[in-house]
Amino acid sequence: MPLKWLVKFFSVLNANRRPGELAAGMALGFLMALQPGFTFFRLLELTIAFLMKVHFPTALLALFLFSFLAPLFDPLLDLVGGWILMVPSLTPLWTTLYAFPLVPLTRFNNTVVMGALFGGIVLAVPVYILALIGIRQYREIWRDRIAELPVVKAFLKAPLVVKILGWVGKIMRVSEGV
Repeated sequence: MPLKWLVKFFSVLNANRRPGELAAGMALGFLMALQPGFTFFRLLELTIAFLMKVHFPTALLALFLFSFLAPLFDPLLDLVGGWILMVPSLTPLWTTLYAFPLVPLTRFNNTVVMGALFGGIVLAVPVYILALIGIRQYREIWRDRIAELPVVKAFLKAPLVVKILGWVGKIMRVSEGV
């Protein structure tokens, strides 16, 4: 499984996609990963990923990768969410929102959910910028250097890798046609 993910990751980085689409997918995946469990906000972010011009597989890959790190930030997100929910001037807003029929189902009154939403929105821009810089730098500087390494050349000639690359190529062609 990790080998397949690694091959997919590099095939996406080398794909003929705009770096902005890939970086937006990374930022959106990061935003989704911060949400604990399957909340309304994660569903909303997933819908946005479908509707916006982002590379959806990159968003899912970022969701997968950042999901391992997100629980480490829960204590900090809990503090931020608690602070936001306890701001006296926002209390009438939270009370009004909670009175609407379906809004409590969003779990916005959970401190971790609110902290993840606020922290994700604030940090999505730096994640986008860092991903954009990283993708451009990889394509301009590192891609050719990595491709010339003897280890990489031998790896790409392995029968299993050739087969996986063939499958990934077919999937990419089908997804681009959609």
